[in-house]
Amino acid sequence: MSFISQTQDLRHAFDLMLRRLASEDLAPLGFRCSGHTLSRDRGDHVQHFQFQGSQGNQPDAACAWYLNCGIDLPGIPMSLRRRVAAAHPSWWGWAPHILWASRAEGLVPQLPDRWVIDHATDLDAMRSRLAEVLPAASHALDQRSRQLRRELWLFRLMAPLGRMLGPARDRT
Repeated sequence: MSFISQTQDLRHAFDLMLRRLASEDLAPLGFRCSGHTLSRDRGDHVQHFQFQGSQGNQPDAACAWYLNCGIDLPGIPMSLRRRVAAAHPSWWGWAPHILWASRAEGLVPQLPDRWVIDHATDLDAMRSRLAEVLPAASHALDQRSRQLRRELWLFRLMAPLGRMLGPARDRT
């Protein structure tokens, strides 16, 4: 599918490309696909890569996609997740199981902030590029997972201390 037929729905063409990417290129590396989300279980954490379509996408016009990357750390209780989320509003997730997330361009240098397809897009070339990008983003998520575990350890350590000291008071 090197170019998209003028009558083909661009979102559908992207979906087909994503399914081929998942089944042919990434499944051997341990990726699984569900809808627009690719996931990879790394043992101590699960990585998620979600293709988020722009709200302005139309079936017969150029379509834009954003690549969200997220980490879940199995075994983190929901109560701790809520406390961490309140303490770290810069960590965001698009689903309850996502503990930390970012856009792919924040993890892998020189990535576009959005992926655009139109009727002239070479989807085979885009698929090849994504087949290179996702393992690189996966490696970056492996590193981020280690940092995240250290931060959570410190958060667990410091939370009781904060409760013992109570709220800060103005002593002037």
